[in-house]
Parts: sequence; structure tokens; C-alpha cells
Amino acid sequence: MEYRAVLEALDQLQKRERYILLARILEERSFTELAQELQIGYKGAARTELHSGETGGGNMNFYELLILAKSGDDLANEKILAMY
Repeated sequence: MEYRAVLEALDQLQKRERYILLARILEERSFTELAQELQIGYKGAARTELHSGETGGGNMNFYELLILAKSGDDLANEKILAMY
């Protein structure tokens, strides 16, 4: 499977955005937990998913695509690559 698109997209994110997204996807951590750890508000942590890369046309955001890519969805990888 091609992970290059995912890695390139993650590289484009700010460090905090990348940390929150990966903690949510890989470790299944809550926004509340991450907000407390990072000493930011809940809304600040939750907003990361929306801010970290809307796809064109109001479709899935980057977070949703990463979840699909994690499950082996090749189309999600292609969409991520097209974003970046």
C-alpha cells in the first residue's frame, strides 16, 4: 500500500495539529484528554480536525481520510495525495 500521500500530508501540518490527529486516530484519545494535556480548550483541540485540511467541495476532511487510509482504503490515500 502507498503511504507516501499520508506522510506528505502529515508533514504539511503544524506540530500540534499532527500530534492531535495522530493521538486521536492511533491512540483513540479524546479531545478532552488532549486539551488537558496540551493546556488548551476543548474547542481548540476539536477545531484541529476541521482546520487540518478540508478537501475540496466540502467533502471529507483530512481526519476522516486518515481514518480510511489507516483501514487500508487506497482511494483515501489518493485523495490525500491530491490534497497536497
